[in-house]
Amino acid sequence: METKKSLDKLPVSSDNKKIADLEKQIKALTKLVTGSQNQSSQSNTSVEADIPSNKQIRVISLCPEILNISTEKAGRGHRYTFEGFGEIKKIPYGDLIQINQNHRNFLEGGKYYILDERVVLEEGLTYVYEKILPKEKIEEVLKNGEHALEYFQQADRRQQKLLVDMVVRAMSDGKVFDFNLIANMDRFYNEKNDPNYISINDRVKNNKELLSSFDKDKQQQQQQQNNN
Repeated sequence: METKKSLDKLPVSSDNKKIADLEKQIKALTKLVTGSQNQSSQSNTSVEADIPSNKQIRVISLCPEILNISTEKAGRGHRYTFEGFGEIKKIPYGDLIQINQNHRNFLEGGKYYILDERVVLEEGLTYVYEKILPKEKIEEVLKNGEHALEYFQQADRRQQKLLVDMVVRAMSDGKVFDFNLIANMDRFYNEKNDPNYISINDRVKNNKELLSSFDKDKQQQQQQQNNN
């Protein structure tokens, strides 16, 4: 009769058992991580597949003036022109990705606004759009709405400048705004008390004086032509 026992039947020491348990846990964690990565990869592929590069995405201009955005820097590539505030264009998703990269300041400053929530999520722009006012809220400011000042304060600094410019233009054209709203917009926008800052009312006054001077020059030229 054999007196030796086979090695695999020897009693496992306490240390060896701990090592074996650790190896099992490592294998289990490795499988879990690998499975999670595979699911994430499949999920990303699914999201990308939902937005093909030729998908037409609605984009609106929030700029009061002509706005040009292009797929390459310095206006090169495919260029899209918006004639004014509120104009909507359809832009292929592939082009929009390049536009966002080349016009990051316009994007984050609220000069144009993507109207497709899927694209906003896919491009990771949720944090940007938390500080950008959509068209409806801008119009609320321009209409002296109840939440006008609240919306103005929520906007990105660059979009606040656009709003101030739009208010100045509207007032120069004769629109009347609430005195307190204008005063608070000035105070909030010029919170650092820049000595070179020109208030909204002063800018409107300057615009009207320039317009009046232009009209006088035009009338004088007309009279000279008539006399000749």
